[in-house]
Amino acid sequence: MNPYLPKNETWFLTELFGAEEESETVAGMLNLEPLIGKFATKDQILSKVEEASLLYFAAHGIASREDPLEKSFLMRSAETFEQGWWTAKEIQSARLKANLAVLSACQTGLGQAHDAGIIGLSRAFQIAGVPRVVMSLWRVDDEATNYLMQAFMKHLQTGMIASEALQKAMLEAKGEYSEPLHWASFALFGTPR
Repeated sequence: MNPYLPKNETWFLTELFGAEEESETVAGMLNLEPLIGKFATKDQILSKVEEASLLYFAAHGIASREDPLEKSFLMRSAETFEQGWWTAKEIQSARLKANLAVLSACQTGLGQAHDAGIIGLSRAFQIAGVPRVVMSLWRVDDEATNYLMQAFMKHLQTGMIASEALQKAMLEAKGEYSEPLHWASFALFGTPR
């Protein structure tokens, strides 16, 4: 996606060239047209997500421990930063049919800890109806994530279940990027199948 982000004094977010390449490659594997740059608006995404069987986001993700529903979000293209926020609160209010959501962004598995688990982006997708969410547990490297996610999607295409596809992709990424920081950040939340 690599959404278009206006200059902002509070936020410093880099362009995600690896995420753009990742989106184009994954969309090509699925014979779909990706939403890239200025076309990756919240309105465009919302017009497609409810009927999709797979949700795939390669963008900036923000997690908040203090306000996990309003201030945890995926960044979309917009004229202002706040207009581009697709918050956990908005996500969990959607009615989604997807079997899997891939949140290829930083810290999408973080949020506010409660006895029942973490409140944030990944749980919001589950509340909205998605049984499996691939999420990250820390800030991820754009290039390494691109490699990992392309391998993950390649294995999913062969019919592997999501947990096995992610495990195999991580082992392949480990061969290219020796530091666990680059290949161990993603986890599957939800049912393994």
